[in-house]
Amino acid sequence: MAPNAHSSFSASSSARLLACPGSYALAMAADDGSRRSSIFSAEGTLAHSLSEACLHTGIDPSAFLGETRTADGFSFTVDEDMVENVRAFVDHVRGLQTMGYVVMLETRVDPTNQWGGLTPLSVYLFGTADVLAYNTRTKSLRVVDLKFGRGVVVEPEGNTQGLYYGAGAMSETVLKALCKLNGVAFGGVDTVTITIIQPRAYHPKGPVRAHTYTAAEVRTWAREVLYPGVIKALSDNGQTLFAGSHCRFCPLSAVCVTLADMSLNTAKAAFLAAPAVNLPASAPPHALLPQITLSDDALGDLLNKIEIIGPWIKSVEALAQQRLDAGQTVPGWKLVPTRPTRKWAEEDQEALIAALDADLTKEGLDVATILTTKILTPAQAEKKLGKRAFDLIVSPHVVKVSSGKNLAPELDPRSAVARQSARDAFGITGGASTTP
Repeated sequence: MAPNAHSSFSASSSARLLACPGSYALAMAADDGSRRSSIFSAEGTLAHSLSEACLHTGIDPSAFLGETRTADGFSFTVDEDMVENVRAFVDHVRGLQTMGYVVMLETRVDPTNQWGGLTPLSVYLFGTADVLAYNTRTKSLRVVDLKFGRGVVVEPEGNTQGLYYGAGAMSETVLKALCKLNGVAFGGVDTVTITIIQPRAYHPKGPVRAHTYTAAEVRTWAREVLYPGVIKALSDNGQTLFAGSHCRFCPLSAVCVTLADMSLNTAKAAFLAAPAVNLPASAPPHALLPQITLSDDALGDLLNKIEIIGPWIKSVEALAQQRLDAGQTVPGWKLVPTRPTRKWAEEDQEALIAALDADLTKEGLDVATILTTKILTPAQAEKKLGKRAFDLIVSPHVVKVSSGKNLAPELDPRSAVARQSARDAFGITGGASTTP
């Protein structure tokens, strides 16, 4: 089947389509051919672009610090966070090259090359892998995927997107082309390693996480999981819908009846578990807490479901705003401006300071009163000094500190915050006191 601008059963949507086959037909019916980007996905696109530029040219990501770049219609100023996290990806890929891997960036792969002998299906599958790395000596193939989001931790083990890329990358055509470009011989594939690089989402194993499969395991997944999953999605006609964590990135989440039913039932359960009570109007919010009758198990179950319905609520709100922006009406709702904040009218800071200096001097005031001296951020300092001087002199003075706490499910790979003892909480020091 001839390639389309995008795959209807893509690597990025594979987890959802395998878990909820009915979403395939519904998404195809709703697809008008356009691709809408959020500011978050656009930021990821920019991070990929900067990474690719660094790997092609050999420059350090700090070279882009302070520059304004556009991606998918959004404008960004490259800050230290972007620089630091792009570097995590770039350094890893350069490390693979040092280890003897030959590398190819942004490579389109097709997992159906593993379907030899199976009946062809009327759907075009492909995905674009961020990095393919191959070592002819060890016969190892690595698929490296940069995840720039900070909200959802991604694991390499059981990762359908990674397996999809891995199956596609095992194509001899792709790997022989990679080897020819780099002047090495192709010697086959024994293992496939899926590597996730997610520098902005904390994980106890660090930002780089990998899981290795045998080539036979990847081939089996492509034939025994992906192939029947595609058949099910193609034939389901929108009948089999399942709500779950895969709903987070579904384009139909705002209008999905199954997800809406689960969300409303969850909301009803939460309210029934916390009955209304008569309290004085002046009662502080915490006075409600003792009245809540949720058991620990019920609370945990609700939190698990809220993880799914939270994104659904945001999708519904985004759909309403989209319609209002387009001039349609949503009964009972309207768009209003965000709260205005004060900002300097002049964008040229030097011109602004000069104008203020002149005006304030006339009134007997000093412009220095409203100016501050501030040390550069670590990333800005690195750009000024260069990486070698920064690593040698400045890096000992730089630390990474968590800014707070977030609620997370038990299966989240991050370590739980240590509980504070009552003695520490109240600042009690020394041994336990005794009463005669």
